[in-house]
Amino acid sequence: MVIEREAVRAIVVTKPEEVLLLRICAPHNGECFWITLAGGLESDETVEERLKRELREELGLGEFQIGSLVWRQQHAFNWGDKRIRQREGYYIAHVDQFSPHMSDAVEVVFYRSFAGGRCQNWRIRVNA
Repeated sequence: MVIEREAVRAIVVTKPEEVLLLRICAPHNGECFWITLAGGLESDETVEERLKRELREELGLGEFQIGSLVWRQQHAFNWGDKRIRQREGYYIAHVDQFSPHMSDAVEVVFYRSFAGGRCQNWRIRVNA
């Protein structure tokens, strides 16, 4: 059975032109990779509401500017014992420089379980 999912992703860009990525590891094979922040859309949520909630919960951000939709994709992947087909929209989120911290205790446990007991983030310079 394939689970259908709608998601929005935030490409977080700081004023010094850094991009924030999060490293996670898949539960079914331990393969680690870097992702942008994301959340599944609930039927009653707008894209803006979901992005605001995700960035507050996952980064502790309250102040940011949601920019343009820059990419759409649909892909299917295995996650644990589930097969998921996900449609994603990628939006730019402009922020001042900040130190990320997860404000939602459930999110902290969730991401630590994927990162081998620790959350990792990485910033890259866009115009280095």
